[in-house]
Amino acid sequence: ILGGEPDLTPNYNKLAEEGILFTNFFSNGNRSNRGILSVLTGFPSQYGKSILKKPAGQKPFVSLSGILKERGYSTHFMYGGDIEFDNMKGFFETNGVDNFISRDDFSKKDRTIKWGVPDDKLFDRAAEYLGTLKEPFFFEIFTLSNHAPFDIDENFKEFTEEDYPDYERYNAFKFADYSIGRFVNAVKDKEWAKNTIFIFVADHGENRRKPIEIDWKKFSNPLVIWTPGGQLKHEVIEKAGSQLDLLPTIMGILGGDYIHSSWGKDLLDKNNKDSTAYVVENNFVGIIDKENIKIIGIRLPQLRKIAKDLVKNNWQEFLKQNTNEYFEQIMLEGFVIAYAPIDVNAKQKLIQNFLPKINNWSICDSFCASFQLKTKDKDLYLSFIKNYLNSPNEYELRFTIVMLLDYYLTEDFADNTLQLVYNTKDISYSVNMAKAWAFSKYFSYYPDKGLKF
Repeated sequence: ILGGEPDLTPNYNKLAEEGILFTNFFSNGNRSNRGILSVLTGFPSQYGKSILKKPAGQKPFVSLSGILKERGYSTHFMYGGDIEFDNMKGFFETNGVDNFISRDDFSKKDRTIKWGVPDDKLFDRAAEYLGTLKEPFFFEIFTLSNHAPFDIDENFKEFTEEDYPDYERYNAFKFADYSIGRFVNAVKDKEWAKNTIFIFVADHGENRRKPIEIDWKKFSNPLVIWTPGGQLKHEVIEKAGSQLDLLPTIMGILGGDYIHSSWGKDLLDKNNKDSTAYVVENNFVGIIDKENIKIIGIRLPQLRKIAKDLVKNNWQEFLKQNTNEYFEQIMLEGFVIAYAPIDVNAKQKLIQNFLPKINNWSICDSFCASFQLKTKDKDLYLSFIKNYLNSPNEYELRFTIVMLLDYYLTEDFADNTLQLVYNTKDISYSVNMAKAWAFSKYFSYYPDKGLKF
């Protein structure tokens, strides 16, 4: 179903044919310690050191495990390796996971690979353990076999160097798939399994070692959500998505009200027609979407520098010739408009022409943050911004809210600003998040008035 040659995933393919398959799904980073963060919390990977290793990572996020724990779920994590590696255990403990099974909980005869326990033995233990749990539960399994040095049992080494140059990885890949199939067959008819959502997601992709700064294809990792009880019918979702979308998507299936801070969207929500994947490679950041998978990977500080250089010269010519083919081109145009040394009326005309080009929160918020509004001009800009308070366009309305919270939460405007934000329509997740951001910022500035409001 995924079109690979040779077919290394017959068991995964079967799950994809029965469950919901997301064909344009991406990991957000290039290491396990980044995938663990994004999958559990919906928070994006950052450039530099992993958050799991930073002081900020020692504070709790709003996580899937934490939300479910509040609903009465028991929470569990199983890993066949060293649970302390990359501060995994500390991260999970801080984010609502209470029960752990790792390498030291397996006998030495089961630790047959460099990293610890191979997938077949890990899944056997998981099937046994799951049968002892009281419902409801959250259970995460982190596997090892499909990882260098690919040291699987001799009985599973199907391919040789004569078959494929990458035969060792292919053997490990097929063994990992065999282990998944063995696990699924062992549990699918159990009563607890018929009331359980199974999510098959990767932590990161394979390094293709391409001589480019950011290789978007290596982040591609299809996602399958499967319910042996038949609650979810087979569907193929082609819209772009990433690990950031997992939390809101799963919570959308479960239903009920919940509070979260994920950067993602519910990919099964029919109202979320447009979606993107955010990826990080070393010091480069990129945005991927289904229709236009084009990224350059230029970081924002560099784009701002380019924009400031442009406004010193013939920036008008740049605006005429800009094709907006790439994410960075749209972002750069926004910066140039914000920095352009022109009067308010002229700038507002440029803003008006630019707003329909905004297609994601990153461009919207970065554009808004780039203005330097003079006190004498704030009333003029406020009148202009108010024109978009009832806009049906998601990012025009988000632009309005973010401009208000960026520049109009000062004493002389704050109360009126909050009422304007409150009155806007809840037309999308992106807009609602901007509203929540505005309220939280107002409350941090004026806690007493915030409580009264």
